[in-house]
Amino acid sequence: MQLIKSGIIVLLMCLQTMAYNQAQEISFSSSNWRFGNEKHRIESYKGKECLYMEPGFAVYEGFQFKNGIIEYDLSFSNTRQFTGVVFRRENDTNYEEFYVRPHQSGKPDANQYTPVFNGLSGWQLYHGEGHGAPYTYKFDEWIHVKLIVLEERMEVYIDDMTNPLIYVPELKRATRTGEIGFTTNRSFVRLANLRVTPSDAVQLKTPAKPLPSPEPGTITTWQVSDLVSPAKMVDQAQQQSLDPSSLNWKSLDVEYTGTLNLAKTGPRTEEKNAVFTKFELSSDRAQSKPFHFGYSDKVHVFCNGQLLYAGDNTYRSRDFRYLGTIGYFDTVYLPLKEGNNEIWLLVTEAFGGWGVRGKFDDMKGLQLKP
Repeated sequence: MQLIKSGIIVLLMCLQTMAYNQAQEISFSSSNWRFGNEKHRIESYKGKECLYMEPGFAVYEGFQFKNGIIEYDLSFSNTRQFTGVVFRRENDTNYEEFYVRPHQSGKPDANQYTPVFNGLSGWQLYHGEGHGAPYTYKFDEWIHVKLIVLEERMEVYIDDMTNPLIYVPELKRATRTGEIGFTTNRSFVRLANLRVTPSDAVQLKTPAKPLPSPEPGTITTWQVSDLVSPAKMVDQAQQQSLDPSSLNWKSLDVEYTGTLNLAKTGPRTEEKNAVFTKFELSSDRAQSKPFHFGYSDKVHVFCNGQLLYAGDNTYRSRDFRYLGTIGYFDTVYLPLKEGNNEIWLLVTEAFGGWGVRGKFDDMKGLQLKP
């Protein structure tokens, strides 16, 4: 009898696993969809029943996804737009997203993986290999997209289901279950044949490798303040009345690229859309030391309370093509004194990603404080 009971339990477990691993077709006409506006409808387009959706979002409520496969068909016109699939959605302002840029067809930024923290997409922080890849799209035709998600990694396939177009070695948000959905901006999109396979047993074709370490000399841990008003802070600095004791600080580590995504700190307001980031280091003598850094979108750099530099890296701030992506594009020579030094960066966000990174060419005569 015990053997029979054990067999039944094993059979039930196997059936549950099979059900869990089975692809589920999700109809866009289901009442479980929640839409951001009324500009959507079910229609027939080029042989497929589909959802037509104008700029907005759609969330499939009550369905939880962590690992597995998401695949769907989409069609769009040759216009400027951003259409994405959302997964591991925690709420309206926190989720993972992969989206396409049809107007950048054939270019390196034809598509994008980005996390969204507190309503802020980070596309200016995540670009190039591991986040996007060139692709030439078909317009007003059906395109098939497949995402394979496993813990912190993901592969993206477009039309070619044999070779992944993009391998994402590190999804930036914590691994968790969440809802799935779609977003579109600037123009309409059509979506069809949504199939989701929740499974912890999916396999990626790209072998997992250890993530690279940040370059030597990189600031790998920053102290980050509460949200502040940048105008007030700069005014206080100019009046030499900035009071560091009024700020609360927390320690945050950078990603493998050396970038710290400041959107994790919390939701911004119109007035409070900046934070101070700082680190301390000891110098064995008085010296001028080049410090390379990147930021998004605006920065003010202080050394031992002295305001040295102000920069603007905002999207389209320099010309209409300017993206404002982050990189080690700026250098300031720090007037270090012998002994302890504090370096502060006031980083303000406007649009497209909020981040900071910094490094020294060498650490000769320097020692970072924990």
